[in-house]
Amino acid sequence: MMLLKFILPTAVIGQFRTYCSETETNTKNFLPFGTPDWENPNTDTIDTAWNTDRDIHILESDDGYKQVYLGRRRNFGSSRTSYFCMSSNGPLYFSTCPEDSDWTPKAFDQSWTGVSAVWEDLRPSTDLAGPEGGNVYFRRVNSYKRTEENFRDIRQAQALFNTEDAISQLYVVTYHKMANSNSKLNCDAGATWQYVFTFPLNAQNPLIAVNYGQLDWSVESSVMGVNGLATAENFISNFNTVFDRPMNGLASTSINCKNGNECAVVNCQKNTGLFSV
Repeated sequence: MMLLKFILPTAVIGQFRTYCSETETNTKNFLPFGTPDWENPNTDTIDTAWNTDRDIHILESDDGYKQVYLGRRRNFGSSRTSYFCMSSNGPLYFSTCPEDSDWTPKAFDQSWTGVSAVWEDLRPSTDLAGPEGGNVYFRRVNSYKRTEENFRDIRQAQALFNTEDAISQLYVVTYHKMANSNSKLNCDAGATWQYVFTFPLNAQNPLIAVNYGQLDWSVESSVMGVNGLATAENFISNFNTVFDRPMNGLASTSINCKNGNECAVVNCQKNTGLFSV
């Protein structure tokens, strides 16, 4: 059984906030995402993966966390963990959730462990003045549930990871049209990205893919990459350094990471010339 732990501020904000705007976003390199309660009004477009109802909404608050029990201990950097944690500010921790708020991004150091596609002071919802908007979606895919949709997810993930190995459980976390708390940044389509990851049996690290969608705003100093400095393997992969480009230079790009810090653009994008370094 998957146990979910919600860590929310004292004032809980209701679900289904408005987005920054109703602008359509390009997510054609994503796995499908969405819920039956918050459907895409424009499903006829070919450039969006917002077309399923299998997710749950999470992190409907400012500076919130959601903790997931993995069911057994898994490895990240050869260090064991039974949990991972998702933050409304963007990072995904391969550990229990932090005790303090993480609205201030942390550097690549030993104070946190996990992966960050984007880490900023995000505002999915707030009682404060300024921009707010965006939704976060989550699902766990189990291969023993033999549905066509699950098989499609697993096949797409195998292509992202560049592997033919079997995948028994897959995690998909989508940050859709997220607003930044800085009112000077554009809040039209917001910023969108997706984590896809799995823990192969007996492996020392998960397989991780980060799908970047449309990035309506960009912060040059945003923390992006994989951080295992606090693990037994002691590594980092800073996307700014590895790919030699800022946040907005990764729009519509898919990245996979294996063996901890071996991160690269997925083969299908490299082979078609959609991304070059």
